[in-house]
Amino acid sequence: MRRTVALLVTFSLVWWMMVPAAHAQTATAVGPPGLIQVEQILYGQAQEGPLVPRLEKAERDIYGRTQDGSAFLVRLQRLQNMLTGAEGDIPLKMKLNAIEWVTFRSINENPSIQRRLELLESQLYGQIFNDMSLVERLDQLLQLMWPGGRIYAADATVPKGTLIRIELLTELNSEKSQLNDVVRYRVLDDVTIEGKIAIPAGSEGQGRITAVSGAGRLGQDGRVQVDFGSVLAMDSTPVPIHLDERATERNKSLELAAGASIAGIILLGPIGLTAGYFVQGRQHVVPQGSVFYVEVARDTQVRALSLVPTGR
Repeated sequence: MRRTVALLVTFSLVWWMMVPAAHAQTATAVGPPGLIQVEQILYGQAQEGPLVPRLEKAERDIYGRTQDGSAFLVRLQRLQNMLTGAEGDIPLKMKLNAIEWVTFRSINENPSIQRRLELLESQLYGQIFNDMSLVERLDQLLQLMWPGGRIYAADATVPKGTLIRIELLTELNSEKSQLNDVVRYRVLDDVTIEGKIAIPAGSEGQGRITAVSGAGRLGQDGRVQVDFGSVLAMDSTPVPIHLDERATERNKSLELAAGASIAGIILLGPIGLTAGYFVQGRQHVVPQGSVFYVEVARDTQVRALSLVPTGR
């Protein structure tokens, strides 16, 4: 208990020292980092205005009422625990991810939680339950979609080198692509660890173009180099991925005959240009919809979804 109070006091002091700098950078994202995190998860962006009304709004949206009798930072910590799964609880976002996965075999991470609930309720019930709290709405969906109304999670490690089959959602084109362009992709197959789903099919990731040059004279080939960034696990943990030796070897087995969706593409591993994906030859592109393998860049701890009870 004393340790918790000490941490809260330290957090409070650090935050008050940070406020002037934060205010100098932006007039809207002012407040404790925890409150900004809660608002970004709930609403897609930090809110404006005094801190207490903002906290109370988040409490009403999550619980249906405000929390009374506790200090501001204690109340904020409870909200964070609810949303992110601190202290061993299953994160609210993971529950929502699991519902979307079992319903649609895809996960829609981009909108706010509020919007994701609205989309699910519209699809499943034909109406939106705005008169209920977020927790009540989520519990209602869990009861509908999962036996007993609960999901089971277990800690797991996604090992470095784990292969992931992805579909490219952004065309790569040595003549048109620009430096720092976003490159989007989707996971096609569930990545399982000991029978538990660590990275779900349908999860989307995004990287960026780190180098690009068009095809030139004298047979100079165009090229596009991509940093694949990370893809989200079932619990929304980012899992870093890249193109390395294992993925390169697996990609060699893909169809590269004329007329194939990735005809003319050379997949290069770590020799010379690490984690690159290159377009070789004049006018060649990697079309949207191309399928190939990448791999996990380093061991990553996640909460995986178990389809059988785990005792947690």
